[in-house]
Amino acid sequence: MKSYKGYLIDLDGTIFKGIDVIPGAKEFIKKLKNKNIPYVFITNNSALTAESLVNRLNKMDIPATKENILTSSIATAKYLKQDTSNVTCFIIGEEGLSKALKDEDIQISNHNVTHVVMGIDRQVTYEKLASAASFVRKGAHFISTNKDLAIPSDEGIIPGNGALTSVVSLTTGIKPLFMGKPAKSMIQIGLDMLNCSADEVVLIGDNYFTDILGGIQSGVDTAFVLTGIGKVTDIDSSLKPTYIYKDLLAQEII
Repeated sequence: MKSYKGYLIDLDGTIFKGIDVIPGAKEFIKKLKNKNIPYVFITNNSALTAESLVNRLNKMDIPATKENILTSSIATAKYLKQDTSNVTCFIIGEEGLSKALKDEDIQISNHNVTHVVMGIDRQVTYEKLASAASFVRKGAHFISTNKDLAIPSDEGIIPGNGALTSVVSLTTGIKPLFMGKPAKSMIQIGLDMLNCSADEVVLIGDNYFTDILGGIQSGVDTAFVLTGIGKVTDIDSSLKPTYIYKDLLAQEII
């Protein structure tokens, strides 16, 4: 493997599963830290704040600060911050989304909104979905943090944000702008955080359809690790990852 100046690294299924650290992940991140190689954890999870992820990683003895965290909510907020007009958002989402928007001084309101922003909301109501659809029909820009239709939980596979977003999309006939992986916009934000160009970075992840395709479509080398939900049979022969590893210990990738 070539040497890289920066690393984009998925979390769930790559670094940890639930409360358990995936073997080799801690050692791998510490090696990057010791070599002063920058890394950003890039996740489609919109519910968690950067602070909560940092605490979770630190408790696992994995070095991380807020500067190492890029969630789909943070990517959404940074994207909206680029808009030169006055942005007012109606949101469906949890603390991770509201905190990310507030950190960028983006106004949240239930009236006269310019954007509807959707993230995973495990307390979502019919009234929230109806309001979102009404705003979109009236011309509000429609943004969703990520298109994951299903996500793992302790109870098994449950509906993801993509499933919730589809309710508003099907109701209005309008497709949202998705911000999370595999969207190029999120990968670019990660590159900006690393202060690296695409050819200087590798993206490591366990999900072929989000992590790997996102990297390929953004011109970033990819390392597909088989420690999470991904399987070799997921791979499209015309869009192969740069590297495939059983896990982060299977072979040196620095």
